Amino acid sequence: MDKLIVHIFLWLFIDDRNKLKRAMDILFGNEEPKVVIPEVIVKPKPVNNKRDEIMDAIKYLKSKTTKTKQDREKIQMLEVILKSGRFGN
Repeated sequence: MDKLIVHIFLWLFIDDRNKLKRAMDILFGNEEPKVVIPEVIVKPKPVNNKRDEIMDAIKYLKSKTTKTKQDREKIQMLEVILKSGRFGN
């Protein structure tokens, strides 16, 4: 009954239905808490060219504490490719 009387009283002063509903929700606690979902912005991964990839591979192989024979061969091969400029883009 109280809700009806308040509704009629507010209806006399508020013309907009949305504002009236919002006022009723605030007064009588019918409002569900609004959940704000943060917008996730996905940044594109920077495009590495082949030269950067080769340099990263060399850096990784050189940083290994124990290098195998294959690791040493790959380092030499990658350095030759890097120096020759035959890695394309």
